[in-house]
Amino acid sequence: MKVDNHIHLAAAATAKQFVNFVREKLNNESDTVVLDNGQTLREVFDSAGLDCQHLTIDAFSVLADYSVYQRFDNFNGKYSPFRKAEMRKLFLKVDNHIEGRYVFLLSAWDLIICGQLTLTQML
Repeated sequence: MKVDNHIHLAAAATAKQFVNFVREKLNNESDTVVLDNGQTLREVFDSAGLDCQHLTIDAFSVLADYSVYQRFDNFNGKYSPFRKAEMRKLFLKVDNHIEGRYVFLLSAWDLIICGQLTLTQML
């Protein structure tokens, strides 16, 4: 028997939590340089044709279904927020210009919401 404890941290947040997190970052950190080419968060969203009013759970457009079960390649293909690969790299990866700051903060938000971590433990 094999027990697989592989956990996808990128999928830990609910769609609502993720959209609220992205909206908060866009409202409060839009001038932050987030890409190696010098683009700010606002510029990334502008080039993707997204703004705060269009950041909805439906626009988030990520749905795990049976096709992602035990298929990491399918998971990667389906888990691109707002159907934009650059959003996945920016918000859900550690290998990026901001050194994974957003995925860390999103994970911390999730843990606080679940009651597993207090703000003082996080700092």
